[in-house]
Amino acid sequence: MVYTDFVRGKTDFTASETSLAAYAALRQAASTTPKRGRYLFLERGEATNRRMPNEAELAEALTTLGFARVRPERLPVAQQIDLFAQADMVVGFLGAGLANVAWCQPGTLVYELVPSHHLNPCFLAMCIQGGLQYWADKVETGVAHEDHYTPASLPLPVGEIVSHAQALLHFRQKQIG
Repeated sequence: MVYTDFVRGKTDFTASETSLAAYAALRQAASTTPKRGRYLFLERGEATNRRMPNEAELAEALTTLGFARVRPERLPVAQQIDLFAQADMVVGFLGAGLANVAWCQPGTLVYELVPSHHLNPCFLAMCIQGGLQYWADKVETGVAHEDHYTPASLPLPVGEIVSHAQALLHFRQKQIG
């Protein structure tokens, strides 16, 4: 994944101490289970923008690796915070659901699938700010123009994504012992 050199300043990649303290306080208040070990796949589901034609196939393949399928928008906020506070690894497409990585504990591994027609480093910045490990793959969508609405016309390379997720999962498991 290649991102611009233009956004390298402290302002872009450093969260205010107030923001970090607020995330931590909300995580502590909402999290009923301090344990870790959850692997989450964030589904786009019925989202109308940037739809991926074979997302369900990818979701099913990731469940065989132990990932839980999650649609954060269907959960109360406190449950979203608790769920992400328990995550050791999060896989998801660029989109609003990934904003929940704010609730992840430092060290959580985030694997973002970025559509080729909408490159946006916002979650890279969030991961840096939160002390999370960030990995990304650009997913070719077949969309020729830059926008954040158009659905993909190409199927996801499920085998490649699952293989990469498996390697990252193995990497993460070695880290936490």
